[in-house]
Amino acid sequence: MTAAAAPAVTHLLYLHGFRSSPQSTKATKVGAWMAGHRPDVVWWCPQLAVSPAAAMRDIFAGIAEWPRERTGIIGSSLGGFYATVVAERHGGRAVVLIPRSTRRATSRRRSARQRRGTATQRSSSAPSTSTS
Repeated sequence: MTAAAAPAVTHLLYLHGFRSSPQSTKATKVGAWMAGHRPDVVWWCPQLAVSPAAAMRDIFAGIAEWPRERTGIIGSSLGGFYATVVAERHGGRAVVLIPRSTRRATSRRRSARQRRGTATQRSSSAPSTSTS
């Protein structure tokens, strides 16, 4: 038995992360790609309120008339959480982007360099074993 293909997405919602905006790099790149490659798809990237209740209220009001089976949702970071809620309550398919934390990655690299530096210091400060 073959599963039926999902209907094509005709409406795409992009939800940015906490304290981000529709002018973020990811949102503008996706919006530009959609305009250039899929102008037939309704694209919306709202400015989300800081309050989760207000953000969800605005999102659901904005997509109230969208066809559930043809709605796609992209969410980045906190927007990914919202995308999951929207897909569950409204319907549609969601893609969640969880960006790697630059600060965390930088901290890990710094810690690794410090560990290597400490190991080098230990080996260079070891007593000499040469006989004179």
